[in-house]
This record gives sequence, structure tokens and C-alpha cells, in this order.
Amino acid sequence: MGKGLITFDIGAIIYAILITSGPWIISSTYMFLMVAMLNVDEFFSSSLIYSFIFSMIISGGFSFLVTRYISDEFYISNIEAVRRAYGGSIFLVALIALALSISFFLINPYYSFLDAFLAIYALTSLSVLWIQMVFVVSSEKFLPVILSYLSGFTLAMILSLIFKQKFLLFFDAGISLTVGLQNIFIINEIGVPDKLSLEFLKAFKKYPENLLIGFGYYFAVWVDDLIAWAIRGREIIPGFVFSLDYDVPMFLAYLFVIPSLSMFIFFVETEFYTEYRKFYLQIEKGERLWKISNQTERLKQAVRQSIGSIAAVQITMTFIGFAISESLKSLGMSDIAIYIFKWGLIGAGFNVMFLTALLINMYFDFRDIAFQSILVALASNIIFSILTIKTMPGFGFAISFAISFIFISIKFYGRLSNIIRYVFMHSKSGLERSKARRFKPHGFF
Repeated sequence: MGKGLITFDIGAIIYAILITSGPWIISSTYMFLMVAMLNVDEFFSSSLIYSFIFSMIISGGFSFLVTRYISDEFYISNIEAVRRAYGGSIFLVALIALALSISFFLINPYYSFLDAFLAIYALTSLSVLWIQMVFVVSSEKFLPVILSYLSGFTLAMILSLIFKQKFLLFFDAGISLTVGLQNIFIINEIGVPDKLSLEFLKAFKKYPENLLIGFGYYFAVWVDDLIAWAIRGREIIPGFVFSLDYDVPMFLAYLFVIPSLSMFIFFVETEFYTEYRKFYLQIEKGERLWKISNQTERLKQAVRQSIGSIAAVQITMTFIGFAISESLKSLGMSDIAIYIFKWGLIGAGFNVMFLTALLINMYFDFRDIAFQSILVALASNIIFSILTIKTMPGFGFAISFAISFIFISIKFYGRLSNIIRYVFMHSKSGLERSKARRFKPHGFF
């Protein structure tokens, strides 16, 4: 029994890693291996980086909105609405990704039709894959997810090593396989939509903050890179601007948050969610106040343990990053790049803690706190990055998410201390029906 539990935990952690970072891991690992092993062209790496960043921004807002919508529909067993949301959300995100990427190549008509097509496809397929993650989360079945990613990555690697050219084509092939396998898995779970529908957008009327929170968060995460491109960057190839001394160390710093991101899914889906659901079910059943109060304390303890465990993992990873930072010189990184890497470690650490707090607020439906916190994160990263990107690159990103995490923590714990009063004041009959449903906010970098 103990062995089975350990096996389940390891599998659950791997699943959590792929849920939070799957497209990121497969795209970045493939790119770095190709750069290290083979002679890749700048168009390949440039288009892949742009596809990765902008696919997250495009999908981010819709992921929060779709998550809320399908959670409500799952609660009332309206599976048909979930099916339509799946088809509709993929259609809409793919359409936006196509429109933006086609516009980019119309403005920059320097590339062959094939190259432009492959880059457009990469952005579109990654955007679709991010949205698929929203529906995969609800399944709690990790083996198909692991197999789909391994299959796609393996196909891309084998084809690339055999032909040693057109790497973006083989990346697209691998992502296509992953998307296809995920699609089969999701349809097997929820069924085939009977028609294409954008009904899920109606959720915007009820939860407008969700869309704004999603887009706002991903802009807040990447806006310092955009500012670095504008102030420190240069055009590597026509249309593609980068600040490599900023982008590379910041990317490496983000690798040190993957364990913390996976731990969030693992802890929240076990310790925290159990107490969370008991709390709201007790209110629904009209239990005595002393029972609800006791459960409230257990819920608070679960929140503290979850956040504390994630913080412990992230602090450890940050120290490891600092310990190996000087050795990065052997990889050709300059002193300024290592300086940025250290600030990136601090900023990424606060970012993952901020994201943890943000998603827990979404669990409790504290959308006002989440929205205010996003505004703080976005505004502070813009202001501090503009002011410090030349003299102290990376500092703006770090300090903005430190401030944002402190802000959201103060607001959240203030609300949590009076959670019983808040729940009864914000519902007509003790509790809205949707409060005790299985609502799983989805977050990724």
C-alpha cells in the first residue's frame, strides 16, 4: 500500500509539472537541444520564442474565463455546455493566433511562404495546447497527458536528428501529435460537441474580472521582456527583436520555478481542496456555527501549509540557483547576464508565490482581490522596469512581484480571517450553489 501511494504521488507530481509547464518544457527543451546539438538557424529559435511567449498571452485570459465557465457547468452536470465550450474556445483562440501571426508576416514579408506558414502554425498550435490544458485539468488522469507529451517530443527529436534541417517543421509535427492525442483524450472524457458555439463568452458578463485577470497576469509576467526588447534589444532578423543578455538569463531563472508550480497543483488538489470542500458543504447543509468555525480553522491551516510548503521548495530552488550562478560563465554568460539571472531567480520566486496566492483567491472567488493584485503587478513591473532596465536589469521584475505578493497576501489573509461572515454576506441564502462545486483555476507561465 505504501509503495502504491508513493507511485501515485510521483505520477501526480509528474502530471502537475506537465499541467503547469508542459508546452513550456517541450518547446524550450527542444529548442535548447537543437541549438546545442545541431546547427540551427536564427529564424527557428526566434519564431519559437515568439510563439511561446505570445501563445501564453493569447490563451491566458480565456483560460481563466473558460475554467470558471466549465466549472459551473460541470457542477450542474451540463456536459453538453462543456463540450461546446471546448470546441468554441479552441476555435476562438486559434482564430486570434492566426490573425496576429498572419498580420506579423504581412508586415514583415521577408520570409518564404513555407517559413511563415510553419511559424504561424507553431503559434496557433501552442495556443490551442494551452487551452486544452484547462480541460485536461478536470480529468485527474495523468498517464494520457504524460504519454501525449512524450510522444510529441520524441517524434520531433527523432525527425530532427534524422534530417537535421527544417527544425520548426518537426517541432510543429511533434506539437500536432500532442494536440491530437490530447484532443482524443478530452473527447473521450466529455464527448464530441454537437455544434460550434461561443456560449462560454457569456461568462464574461457574470465574471468580467476573469478575462482581465488572465490577460493582465500574463502581460505582467512578460512586460519587462517587452520593455527590455524596446530599450536594450536589437533586431536579430527582420521583424524579430530580442535582448539576448536579458532574455537568456531570465529564461534560465524561470526553470527554477517548475518544482514549485508542480507542488502547487499537488498540494492544492490534496490537502487544501479537501478542507475547502468540507467548509462549503457544511455551510450548504446548514451545520452548527461551532462546526463551521472548527472547519474554518482547518481550512486556514491547510492554506498556510500549502503556501508554506510551496515557499520552502521555491526558497530551496532559489538558493540552488544562486549557488550555481557563477558556474554559468563556463556556458559563455557574461557578468551582466549572471547579474540579471540572480534578479530573475528572486523575481521568478516571488512570481510563483504570487501565482499561488492568485489561484487560491480564485478558488475562494475573491475576484476583486485577484484583479486589484494583477493591476499592482502589471503597473509596478511597467514602472520599475522602465526606470531600471538600463542600470539594474531584472530588478524591476523582482521588486514588482515582491510588492504584488505582499499586497495579495495582506488582502487575502484579511478576507480569510472573516471568511464565514464574508460567505454569508455575499450570498442570498447562505451560499451560492456554485461555491461548493469542483472549481480548479488553471495557471501556467
